[in-house]
Amino acid sequence: MRQANDLAFYDLSADQWWSETAKIYALHHLNAPRFEYFDRYISNWQGLSVLDVGCGGGFSCEFLAQRGAIV
Repeated sequence: MRQANDLAFYDLSADQWWSETAKIYALHHLNAPRFEYFDRYISNWQGLSVLDVGCGGGFSCEFLAQRGAIV
């Protein structure tokens, strides 16, 4: 039986997590539409402290940091 959040998955995927050819990289593309929604409410991320609970591989954290948030 597989765990709901199988932490070993992240260890097994770590070396290809940021590779554009990896299947898991598709999650990276979810940030643009996700932040189109968030940006309606937060116009400037610069210097905001943000906690991403349940961030998985950290794709949203990376996106937030690029926008100037403290993640």
